[in-house]
Amino acid sequence: MSSLLRSMLREPLFHFIVAGALLFVFAQWLGGSREEPQVVTVDRSDLERLTEQWEAQYGLPPTPEQTSAILRNHIRDEILYREALKLGLDRDDVIVRRRLVQKFRFVTEGLSELAEPSEDELRQFYRSRPEQYAKPAETSFQHVYFSSEQRGENARRDAEAALQELKSSPDDGVDWRGLGDPSILQREYGRRPERELTELFGTQFVEKLSEIEPGTWSEPIASLYGWHVVRVRDRTPGRLPEFSTIRGEVEADWLTQRRKEANESLYRTLRENYEIELLDIPEPDLPGGAPAGDL
Repeated sequence: MSSLLRSMLREPLFHFIVAGALLFVFAQWLGGSREEPQVVTVDRSDLERLTEQWEAQYGLPPTPEQTSAILRNHIRDEILYREALKLGLDRDDVIVRRRLVQKFRFVTEGLSELAEPSEDELRQFYRSRPEQYAKPAETSFQHVYFSSEQRGENARRDAEAALQELKSSPDDGVDWRGLGDPSILQREYGRRPERELTELFGTQFVEKLSEIEPGTWSEPIASLYGWHVVRVRDRTPGRLPEFSTIRGEVEADWLTQRRKEANESLYRTLRENYEIELLDIPEPDLPGGAPAGDL
């Protein structure tokens, strides 16, 4: 090493110059590593939407100071939202995922402009789904209830005694509403479908109810709660309503079905842009042994 170089290494000025150069290089590298500033744009429509939301919540337009605060909060939220996306905080979050899927479906449904159905299309749709529009059979009846919980084994015997009293005065000379036990059940039901009555009274009750001739008091029949003496007032058989009476309902269902088909078609188009890899999921374990390409 020459004497000149050794003397330079001992000079404080040389050390200062080297340190300054290193700091300059580091500053350049740090500055170059920063991302370009992102632009958060807020236009008049954004401001109008934000102030409308404020007014809807508080019932008054915001003051100038409140408007400034609204804008600051909006900008803050936008920046934090973008940074959250950079960190991937939207991933693996069931609630965020579900919300985004719902919004996408909502947007795509809005894009599905469906032509108005013709009368023939609606009638064909109606005829092809009789089970969808069929009205179930309905039964109207009165009953006198005897609680198994309160009367125990005597519930059926007391029901039979009440039946004899009712039969002795067929012209409603006996106040049937004054007989039996009070309960949460109504004493009279009008035009109720079998499904609803099954939920209320149980399958055994409904099966026996269907055998009762209208207009007469029945032998005691059991329910989930006890025993009943029943008088069927009338029955309305199951029927398919006339198209004209439910046209609005049919049209709404037609639109729903067509929108569903349009969404499915869109999904299939999008699906073609993706390949599915199943990791550690044997294909035979899938329903029907479906291959990944069919998912």
